[in-house]
Amino acid sequence: LMLVQKETIIPDERLVPFIETAIERHKIYCKREAGMPSPWTTDDIFKRYFFCNVFRQYDKCSKWIITNILPYERWDLIILYRFISTMDTFEIIKRNAPLDDFKKVYAILEEMYNNGMTIFSGCFIRNPMINGKCVNTYTVPFHVIKEIKEEGNIVKALSNNKLEIMVKYLKNFSGTAGFMGYEYACDFEYTEYFNPTDKYTWANMGPGAKRGLSWLMYNREDHPITESSFLYNIRWIFERMKQRFNEMVPNEDFSMRE
Repeated sequence: LMLVQKETIIPDERLVPFIETAIERHKIYCKREAGMPSPWTTDDIFKRYFFCNVFRQYDKCSKWIITNILPYERWDLIILYRFISTMDTFEIIKRNAPLDDFKKVYAILEEMYNNGMTIFSGCFIRNPMINGKCVNTYTVPFHVIKEIKEEGNIVKALSNNKLEIMVKYLKNFSGTAGFMGYEYACDFEYTEYFNPTDKYTWANMGPGAKRGLSWLMYNREDHPITESSFLYNIRWIFERMKQRFNEMVPNEDFSMRE
């Protein structure tokens, strides 16, 4: 424990710019949403490159899912559309089928695949393995949903109201490792049937988060970090970030996801 505590001392020369960069990213979002003309920042990096929003619910795919899919109050539709996570594909489906018609949505994706159309963006890597065999990626969410329904315990898993438990549960199914399990679990949080009580104390150690913590702690991207060390240290960083965000944007609910 003492070793982990010592590792928590991240120099301000790296931590402060990290936090201020996150603040600047959210300021850009706020200015854009308010209808202010670009540029929304003087930062050359932000002008040239794309960064996800600090608050996930404000990314365009999340906003689309919240608007179009949450009203159905169905976990299976959330999994399907989060797996797709591509605005162009969302709009093609919306124009050509009821969003909750699995057969028609499958047929649309199959037709897009057969015509060589782009179905997925590169926002994250999707695992095309089902039962140890590689399949067409567009079929994966349908396999996953089928497995979950056959297993039959998702309602019980949701009732625990714990992100950590939900992610561990989802990892039991094909094509779903910690990253995608966390994506689904965080979307479930937008619903009325899943209210995680650990969102201020637990987060999934995805590859990007692990590399980012390695940069902050060791000024390199590949230092070995265990899950327990990861959680201890990001909880420490979280308190620093939350304090700063509460000063700048007090109306936002800043959780461990951010």
